[in-house]
Amino acid sequence: MAEQRIPAGPGNLNPKSETRQFLAGGTIVANTFVAFGTTGYSAIECTAILQPIGIAQEAAVAGDWFDVVVGGYAPSLTNNGTDVVAGDLLYASTNGYALPLAASVATTGGAPGAIAIQADTSTTCTGVMVCKRI
Repeated sequence: MAEQRIPAGPGNLNPKSETRQFLAGGTIVANTFVAFGTTGYSAIECTAILQPIGIAQEAAVAGDWFDVVVGGYAPSLTNNGTDVVAGDLLYASTNGYALPLAASVATTGGAPGAIAIQADTSTTCTGVMVCKRI
């Protein structure tokens, strides 16, 4: 029997995500923003001056391959403890942490990496949509 595919929506509680593998160019913490590295197909911890390409789905050390959500739904993104409201544009801060637009105006130079889809008051955004870059 052929596999039945259920698109994102009421019949599927797991929204669509697009994932790619990258080679860690340094230490990567799970659920943080990453940016393109300087060599080959590598990714590094994203900082406020780099453009995020996605959210790491697992921890990695230099030389390890790891999964990155590069578009669509990501179940978790670590933030710096600033309250997040649904619809907030999330930018990269230090250590790859997310920072909502209102708190990041003076500290970020890039475009948003994700959009919060629900409000959170802890250090974890539980559910974000990643802005597709690649």
